[in-house]
Amino acid sequence: MVRERFALVLLLGLVACSPPEGPAVVSLTASDSLLARVLVDLHAADVDALLSTDEEVFSPNLAARDSVLHTYGMDRDSFERMIAVQTDDPERFVAIYNRALDIASGR
Repeated sequence: MVRERFALVLLLGLVACSPPEGPAVVSLTASDSLLARVLVDLHAADVDALLSTDEEVFSPNLAARDSVLHTYGMDRDSFERMIAVQTDDPERFVAIYNRALDIASGR
């Protein structure tokens, strides 16, 4: 599970640092937009955990992450299933992350 979270954070970083490859336009559903908000809030929880520790190895605050998921009516398993479904459509997945970046930059 930690490996999946690391991959998720890494993917967000790669998407944020990569130039757009083309004009592909994907219309996001309400579920996609919800996922973008969840990703932003999970990222914020991870940043808070990172900034509040002196440890050399990052350890996410699972209680804070669970609280974020609970706010959106999810648990870890439902979130991971939602991510697994999204990875089947890479263009949509990138569009969701781009929406998450838009949300995060507006904060």
